[in-house]
Amino acid sequence: MLRLSKLGSIHGRSVISTRSAKCWKCDHEAADAVFCPMCSVIQKPSEEKSPFQRLDIPVSYSINDKKVKNNFRKLQSLVHPDKFGSKSKEEKYFSDKHSALLNDAFKTLNDPLTRGEYMLGTHNIKEDDTNNDPMLLMEMMELNEEIDCIKDEKELFTKKDELLKIKEDLVVEIEAAFKAGNIQAAKVLLIKLKFLTSAALHIIKKLGLE
Repeated sequence: MLRLSKLGSIHGRSVISTRSAKCWKCDHEAADAVFCPMCSVIQKPSEEKSPFQRLDIPVSYSINDKKVKNNFRKLQSLVHPDKFGSKSKEEKYFSDKHSALLNDAFKTLNDPLTRGEYMLGTHNIKEDDTNNDPMLLMEMMELNEEIDCIKDEKELFTKKDELLKIKEDLVVEIEAAFKAGNIQAAKVLLIKLKFLTSAALHIIKKLGLE
């Protein structure tokens, strides 16, 4: 459940924690809220929050996909620009910023690859596929060549499903690596996930499904 109750509500709007500052319009203490507790005006968003903080999700590679989507939709429904069409230019601007930051957070957490890359960054490790194991590079090159040679549509679908299953298994391994604190192992697995994601996209393009 999205943790909004502790933040209260203003005229039916939930007050979502983002920053500590005074309201830009009425100068009342905003109490770290998206909407001013006094005048209910939307506030300037903080750009320093992590994707996990922005979507009210515990920091972990293992996440509840349903919770991420539900939190995103609930938060987006409060600040979406469509709700501020008749408001001041400041409110429209802040609404756009809130919405864009939520979109970025969702894109980062919703995908196992970008989520993992973000997690590596929190450990000051950059995912760099230029330092790969030569054997892995060769394996991926052979995979792409194999895909290029497949002409039958049914075979392409079969290969796509095969890669998706391998990706699912990799995500489980990545979750275990992060949970064990083995960040280097997680990095290697994420590099492989990146290659497999690219290969799957290659198939999708060949099938005209993109």
